[in-house]
Amino acid sequence: MVLISKIWKNKILVDLSWSLVGGIISKSLLFLSWIFVARLVGKQIYGEFTLIRSTYLMIALFIEASFSLTLTRYISKNLNDRNFLNKFISSVISIISLLLISINVFAFIDVQNFTLLLFNSLHLLDYIYIILLILSVVVPNSIFVGVISGFQKFKVQSVYTIIHAFLTSIILFFGAKFFNLKGILFAILISQIILLLFNIKIVKNLFVFKFTLKNISLLKGLFFKFTLPAFLAAISVSPIRWICEVSISNANNGFSQLGLLGVAYQLQTIVILFSTSIFNPILSHLGSIKTNSFYVDNINYHLNWILVFYLTFPFFFFPNIFINLFGNDFISDDLIKVLRLLIVVLLIQNFNSGISRKLAVENKMWLALFTNLIFAASLLYFFFYFFENYSIVNYFKSMLIAMILHVFLPLIYMYFRGWIKNFKLIKVISLLLLILSLIQFFELVHLSEFLIYLIYCLLIYSSIKIFSISK
Repeated sequence: MVLISKIWKNKILVDLSWSLVGGIISKSLLFLSWIFVARLVGKQIYGEFTLIRSTYLMIALFIEASFSLTLTRYISKNLNDRNFLNKFISSVISIISLLLISINVFAFIDVQNFTLLLFNSLHLLDYIYIILLILSVVVPNSIFVGVISGFQKFKVQSVYTIIHAFLTSIILFFGAKFFNLKGILFAILISQIILLLFNIKIVKNLFVFKFTLKNISLLKGLFFKFTLPAFLAAISVSPIRWICEVSISNANNGFSQLGLLGVAYQLQTIVILFSTSIFNPILSHLGSIKTNSFYVDNINYHLNWILVFYLTFPFFFFPNIFINLFGNDFISDDLIKVLRLLIVVLLIQNFNSGISRKLAVENKMWLALFTNLIFAASLLYFFFYFFENYSIVNYFKSMLIAMILHVFLPLIYMYFRGWIKNFKLIKVISLLLLILSLIQFFELVHLSEFLIYLIYCLLIYSSIKIFSISK
C-alpha cells in the first residue's frame, strides 16, 4: 500500500501507469485480432498486407516530418503560454495538411506510375486508392498523438485507446473473414477514422485552431534546431527498411516471406507499445523538469530495456509458443531464427532509447541523425552486398549488425565527451548485449546455450541492481 501511495503521488509514474494500462489492454485486443486475421487469410495475403502497411507508414513518416515529436517536446515546455501554443499547433497542422493534399493530388494524377514507384510492380494497383485514404487519416492521428502527449492527457487517451481497440478488433475480424485483403484495408481505414474522431474529442478544448501560414516564423528556429534533424534521422532509416522489404517481396516466395515477417512484426508491435507508452510521458516530463533528477534519469536510461527484456524472455527460449498462435501455415525454422534476432535487436534498440530521449531533450538531434545514418548505411551494405539472397533471416542479421554500429559507436563517443553519468553499469549491459548479438548472428545458439543462460542471468541481476539504486 505504501508503494502504491508513492506511485500515485509522483506525476511521472501516474502518467506512465495510465499510458501502460491503456497500451497493454488495447494492444492485447489488437494482438488477438491480428492472430485471427493471420489464421483466416494465410501467410501470402498477410505478407501483401505487411508490405502495404510498411509503405503507407513510411509515406506518413515523410509527411509528418517528426512534427509529432516536436509538438510533444515544446507543448510540455510552454504549457502556460496558450497564445504561443495556439499559433504553434495551428501552424504545424496547416503545413502538414498542405503536404498531405499535395501527395494525394500527385498520386491521383498518375496512379499507375505512383504504384510502380512504391512496389516496383502493378500487383497491388487495386489497393492504391484505399492506401491513400488510410494515409490521409494516419498522418493527422500521428500529429494529434504528439499534441495529446505534450498536454499530458494520458488518462483520457488511455480510455479512448481501449474503446478504439475493441471496435477495431471487431471490424478487422469481419473484414478479413468476408473480404480478405481488401476487407483488412477497409477495416484499417474505418479504425483510423474512429481514432481520429476520438483524438479530435480529446484535443478540441486544448487549443484554438486556425488555418494559417502567417506564424511559420515561430517554427523557423525549432525547425533547424530540432524538427529537421529529427525528421532526417527518421527518414534515413525507414526508406532503407522499406526498400529491403520490397526487395524481399520480389524474390522467390517473397510475399510468403513477408507473411512470416508480419508475424515477427506483431511481437515488435507489442514491444513498441511499451516503448511508446514509456517514451511519451518521460519525454514530456523531461522537457518540463528544470533541474537534473537522478531518479528520472535512472527511469529514462533503463526502464525501457528492462521491460522489453522481461516481456520477450519466454519468446527467446520458447519461440514456438508465439508462432503456434498464428497457425500451421506460419510454422518455420526461419521464423524461429528471425524472432530471436528480432528480440536481440529490440533489446539493443530499447537500451539506446533512453540515450536518444536525453539527446532530444538536450537538443542534440543532429547527433541522432548521424547515428541513424550509420544504421541506414550499414543495413543497406550488409543486406544488399554482404549476403547472397534476399531472405528475412539475412534481413534481420543485417539489421542486428546495423543496430550494433548504430548504438555502440556513438556511445563510445558520448562516453569520452562525458555526456553520460553512471557509465559503469551501461558498459556491463553493452558487453552482455554485444555477446548475445554475436551468438545470434553466427547461429551458435545450440553451441552456446550455457553462455546465453549466463548472459540472461547477468541481465536479470543488472535490472535488480538498477531498481535497488533507484529506490
